[in-house]
Amino acid sequence: MKLVVRILVGLLSCAAIIFGLRQMYRGIQEIAGASKPATSMELSNSISIPDHDCALRLPKDWEKRPAAQGGVMFIAPKSQGGAANLVINSDAFAGNVDAYAEENLTEVKKVAPSLEMRDAHPQPFAIDSGATTLRWRFRNNFQGVAAAQAMYFTEGAGGKKIVVTVTAPAAQDEEYGALFDACLRSLQVSPAKK
Repeated sequence: MKLVVRILVGLLSCAAIIFGLRQMYRGIQEIAGASKPATSMELSNSISIPDHDCALRLPKDWEKRPAAQGGVMFIAPKSQGGAANLVINSDAFAGNVDAYAEENLTEVKKVAPSLEMRDAHPQPFAIDSGATTLRWRFRNNFQGVAAAQAMYFTEGAGGKKIVVTVTAPAAQDEEYGALFDACLRSLQVSPAKK
């Protein structure tokens, strides 16, 4: 009897280990972008981001979270892999948006010298409101996982510069790149707070 129980426990343990390993493998595939969950291209109505004097349309069902340095982050739902995000921030900056973008580019290169630049310098990017906007695309590696990233720099109200940084698995660059471009085309700059 004891032998039968031990055999059953052993078989159940093996099954649990195999199931656990399969789940870990699937998780690693999702993070690395090897598994491509469907990316929803549907955008919400315009969402106001009062701390950064702007509004834009974002992907439906993305979760809002606080980000570093007072930024606002929106993260893809787990049903879409949860590996993509969009971060909105702003800074007071006396120069024009070109100088602001170049200053940011220099800082990013210092922090991550192994970047693969898709754009040597920020490029003009047309948005519906007509506000001066530049886009800089690059690839980066986070702990061995390839990520496609872009930074959008927009002239805000009252000398403020708005920067939106987007990140997605490199394997899903096309889908998320088009989605992020659509979001940023909808960016509206609000009047500066008094």
